[in-house]
Amino acid sequence: MELGTILSVAGLGLNVYKTVSGVHHGQSKVDALVASLRKRDAVIERIAEQILHAPQMQVVRDNTTQRQQLVTEARQLRDVLEPVSKVLGGPILSSAMILTPQLMQQALARDPWEVLDAVRPADRVKRPTNPDMVPILFEDRGSRYVGWQLAGALPALFNLDYDSLGTMSTAANRPMSSAAAELDRLGVPINIHSLVAACRFANTEVVRLLLGAGVDCRKEGWADLDRRDVDPGRTPIEELVISRKAFDAATRHVADLLVKAGADLNVRVGIRLFPLCYVVDLGYDTAWIEWLVAHGANPSQKHPYGDRDASMVEIARESMEYYKPRSNLRSWLKGRNEADIRFCEEQYSRFAAVEQTLLRLGGR
Repeated sequence: MELGTILSVAGLGLNVYKTVSGVHHGQSKVDALVASLRKRDAVIERIAEQILHAPQMQVVRDNTTQRQQLVTEARQLRDVLEPVSKVLGGPILSSAMILTPQLMQQALARDPWEVLDAVRPADRVKRPTNPDMVPILFEDRGSRYVGWQLAGALPALFNLDYDSLGTMSTAANRPMSSAAAELDRLGVPINIHSLVAACRFANTEVVRLLLGAGVDCRKEGWADLDRRDVDPGRTPIEELVISRKAFDAATRHVADLLVKAGADLNVRVGIRLFPLCYVVDLGYDTAWIEWLVAHGANPSQKHPYGDRDASMVEIARESMEYYKPRSNLRSWLKGRNEADIRFCEEQYSRFAAVEQTLLRLGGR
């Protein structure tokens, strides 16, 4: 029975939970992965007749450290993976193997049945109905078992980040750029998801390195990969605008880097808002408006709003009307506290400043 990407927790002697990697099995799946990896010039090592190792493919990461402790010695890889190959049958391909996070080692050593669901002997595995469950192969008292856990629970339960598709740490067979080498040293995967996450926190150095390593800032990704099935992806500029209410120095630096790398401020993805519309609709720092317009955003751009197309100025004015101080404001807010009243007054002032900034910059 093919189980998709298996998390194989293995080791030698008493350290049976010492290492972890993502293992792909089955002839057709391994062949397809090998073909895909070769197109990307990735290194593929043959550890034994039925065992392949892709050291640049990262399926698992210890989220307590930037620099992963990799297992790279061929003999150790073979000793750990040969029993796995025998259990699964046929060829296997292992991702980069790391030392198992301490929290995961402790949990499994204490009692795997407490932290895994539907545990069965490895030769009698039954897949749960929930597609988000990840199979975890482990050894207990000389026997191999497979248990299951939700992908989204792995970081909290075990300090383990998991990506079934795998991310590539660097391109193989050619010199790494200085940016790629530094990201590899930091343990940051070179992909769009890392860039979106770095924008969420305005991490200027990581953004600079990822752009320098060739990540395309016009693509969409997820800052939180566990939300891929429920949330739409975002472009890096979208994530930056939505996450950074105040236009501080770090935010400005990241925004400058993204525009220089080709981010388009007048492109709307699907039904989502333009970057400027996010700022106006949420009543963010007017310095955001100044910067966006200075870099090409259209202050008169219309956007679907309710049952009509509305300009940025109209959106700001509707928010002002909603929060507008009234002579009967205290009666309107009867039963609420002073903080509620102050909030409405502050919001009115915020959207009034947004409106005036748009008008001054040519919005209508």
